[in-house]
Amino acid sequence: MDLVYPIRNMYLKAIERANERIWISTPYFIPDQQILRALKLAAERGVDVQVMVPKDSNHVLADWVSRGFFGEMLDSGISILLYASSMMHSKTATIDGEWSTIGTANIDRLSLSFNYESNVEVIDPGFASEMQKVFESDREHCEVVRADTWRERHPMARATEWALIPLRPVL
Repeated sequence: MDLVYPIRNMYLKAIERANERIWISTPYFIPDQQILRALKLAAERGVDVQVMVPKDSNHVLADWVSRGFFGEMLDSGISILLYASSMMHSKTATIDGEWSTIGTANIDRLSLSFNYESNVEVIDPGFASEMQKVFESDREHCEVVRADTWRERHPMARATEWALIPLRPVL
């Protein structure tokens, strides 16, 4: 399985090992159920899980599909950060101050299962420290999605998110 979906499995193993923090930045966040479940379980066991996505990306459809996961993520204790300064396009993750990845893969089915993507996996506290600094700097330009505000969003937004659920497997 690692040879068929190496980046996806690299992420899964790292998320499942996490004890302190999982900080992810990705322009398109459309996780499959196994990735989503691993992130939720991590948050539920006390890991600081933060997912940074652009407030507005260059792919409106992906934005709407991604937002369909927010309620479930917030209910599990995952922090969602909307990068507001520009179209954030970084694809990074850092976990527990030791493990990091950077590359071309988004957290979506296309990138993790079908596209020819390339990520580097780095296990080095110094590198992870620098990745954390970059994430913290980027976080200063983010809006935090609050669960209470999210639940009060416009009913048409909810309907759109619900209507787009069938597209999750193909994006």
